[in-house]
Amino acid sequence: MTQRKSFGSDNHAGAHPEVLRAMMDANSGDAVAYGADEWTERAVAALQALREGGVGVSIDDFGTGNASIEYLATLPASELKIDRSFITGMLEDARAEAIARSTIDLARNLGLTVVAEGIETEAVMEHLAGLGAQTGQGYFISRPLPAAELTAQLIAAFGIVAERELVA
Repeated sequence: MTQRKSFGSDNHAGAHPEVLRAMMDANSGDAVAYGADEWTERAVAALQALREGGVGVSIDDFGTGNASIEYLATLPASELKIDRSFITGMLEDARAEAIARSTIDLARNLGLTVVAEGIETEAVMEHLAGLGAQTGQGYFISRPLPAAELTAQLIAAFGIVAERELVA
């Protein structure tokens, strides 16, 4: 049996523990700890409530581990994140490129936003854009930044000013 972290309302003010538990289970791949029907009902209900509240739902690390194609049919997702293992070497590995291309097409046909993880070169970013990926993340674009530094960069690059001060 797998270990599961529990989050109470003390850690996440205002959030219902069952919603958080379903979210944690869906994200950590602990679906096997529940019966499949019980997990599906709980997770889908929690995620649907979040979507109705305007929160996007992302399927992370798609193509690896527990992020299976079944999630696309079951979960009310708005975004699909292609795992970096298919992105990083896609220009040298025809199979990885075919998987990335097919996943981008599948996501587009399902009306999902695509995020390509692990973009480390301009050539990979340009190739993904040509395949139809709308969004990417990786060290070529930016290393992780504190909120204050990101805000300063956005202001400098685009003249974007935050409506409220961000907490660092």
